Parts: sequence; structure tokens; C-alpha cells
Amino acid sequence: MRCRTVDLRGEVQLNVLPFQQDRLRVVLFLPHLQQRSVAAIAVRLTAREKSVLDLAAAGLRRDRIAHALGIALPTVDMHCRNIRKKLGAGTMSAAVAVAARQGLLEPEGQGV
Repeated sequence: MRCRTVDLRGEVQLNVLPFQQDRLRVVLFLPHLQQRSVAAIAVRLTAREKSVLDLAAAGLRRDRIAHALGIALPTVDMHCRNIRKKLGAGTMSAAVAVAARQGLLEPEGQGV
């Protein structure tokens, strides 16, 4: 017996297989959760973190981001740390890549 159900949060597959005589084995396949959790976390970026991320994606260095936003360099570094942590990235380049895959970046020319 094989049953597939669709949940509002994603697709779930349930397999009921023979295990031993008079027993059944139930196998539950859940959708990949990492992509969904990254998207949920990314939505919680603050407006300033989003601005820093958009400028980093446009290729600006940390000092240029600070100048463009009128904030201090250590503040940019703090926002970058928070962005990397929330997106699960080791570098800002990796954070930009994750954000691009998730569709979180502003189209060029419409950013800050």
C-alpha cells in the first residue's frame, strides 16, 4: 500500500510496507526542510540588514556600504555578521548567493 498526501506546508509521502507477518512498517518522507527554514529565517532580516545585503549583492565593499548608508564600518560588520548567521552562510558572498536563490534581493536600481 502506498499513500501520498499533500499538506499546506508541502508534500508528504507515506509508505506502508509489509514488515513481518501480521505487522506493517510505516515510512514517512518529509520534504527537505533546510530550504524552507532558510526562507523563513531570511524573512526576519531587518530593514537595515536587507539594505546591507542588497548593497553587498551590488558589489560594494564594506566601507562603501557604510558610506552609502551613513553608518560606521563596525555597524556594517555587525549587520554582516547577523546576515551571515540568519542565512547560514560563512561569508557575505555565500550569503548573497543564498539570498539570490531565495529571491530576497532587490532588482538592480531599485535598492537603497
